Amino acid sequence: RTSVNLGIQSDRLLLLRSMQSSPGRPEEVDIFYGQSWSTVKFMVDEFGRPKFAQLYATIKEGARIDDAVRKVYGFDQDGLYNAWRAKNGLKPVAVSAPTEAATVPATQATRVPLGVPSGGASVVATPEAGSAASGVASGAEQADASPQRTTVAIVIGVTLLVAAMLGGGGFYLLRQRGGGAAS
Repeated sequence: RTSVNLGIQSDRLLLLRSMQSSPGRPEEVDIFYGQSWSTVKFMVDEFGRPKFAQLYATIKEGARIDDAVRKVYGFDQDGLYNAWRAKNGLKPVAVSAPTEAATVPATQATRVPLGVPSGGASVVATPEAGSAASGVASGAEQADASPQRTTVAIVIGVTLLVAAMLGGGGFYLLRQRGGGAAS
């Protein structure tokens, strides 16, 4: 509480929008947690526990924070921040609304794991496949699958080696402990 009280006295506080995750600067950590606690306490004291529970239910349904706060309390994060400031004897601050691009994370395609076959690489040509052209295509697929199979074999080999070393080490330690107890 001390850090948030000092923050209020000096008017050196964090905008709610900047508090979506813990701060990157060490000097802001105490104010971050103190202000978070104080804001939640304000919401519960001022509007009641049922409203706060409704906020969480709305977020759980998939609403973005701003939309959930607006739906439950009638204002966005900036309005909440200024209401909290007013309750603590501070003047409201002008906060520029974020642009849609700033609030929506960029979409990324799913990345293929490194060195792991995708599952479709095990196509093998059979004599029943028909034409010579299908045999050539299957041969190309087999050639593409070969490095992946090698990688999988190496990963499996290393995994078995590590497992054997750990198992052997554990067995050794158990024998040492058993031998030490009998002496």
